Amino acid sequence: GAGARVAAALKAVEEDFRQLDANGNGSVSTSELMQNADWAGSKSEKVELATRAMAVFHEVDVDQSKELDFFEFCYLAFRLCSGGSYFRLLPSSSDPPAVKHGMCQLAVLVRQAFPVNPDGSRPSAAPLAELKLALCPAVLAPEALEEGLSDAAPDVSEYGMVPVFKALYRALRPDAAFASEARSAHVEVPPEELPPE
Repeated sequence: GAGARVAAALKAVEEDFRQLDANGNGSVSTSELMQNADWAGSKSEKVELATRAMAVFHEVDVDQSKELDFFEFCYLAFRLCSGGSYFRLLPSSSDPPAVKHGMCQLAVLVRQAFPVNPDGSRPSAAPLAELKLALCPAVLAPEALEEGLSDAAPDVSEYGMVPVFKALYRALRPDAAFASEARSAHVEVPPEELPPE
């Protein structure tokens, strides 16, 4: 089901994160991210990959540390999977099908909380209750998701997904390496506009 796909994606992204964290400091810098990229293709394709990767990197670096912790990296994977950029940045991803299928499944669930308005636009934020409801099919223990999101802002923008990844990780992989960080950390993210589709 949805939960198994998202859990497998989080496990694979965790392995990818460890692979990229060359110095073992628990975060990934832009240089660590870019040094493993597949730079094949035309000059314009290379520029497009670098530009997109850097833009998304800076958007998901919610604490503005210029490095991504694991949960910010999960959000980077989520944002970059849709266009295939994630797999160009990580050609040696531990499990590309798991990452792709899990992140696509998560995108479908998240989009349910951000319904299309009559004019074709999407709201800049969704009520936390709507997001919880949309994510319930992905977790076997909804109470763990509820507890993990208890400190989140009442409205969650799509850019504010780092707390959501923490809650999902805690609910789906409670005994995994970053579970204790998911319990102890809290990030406030102001709502921002959704990216264009």
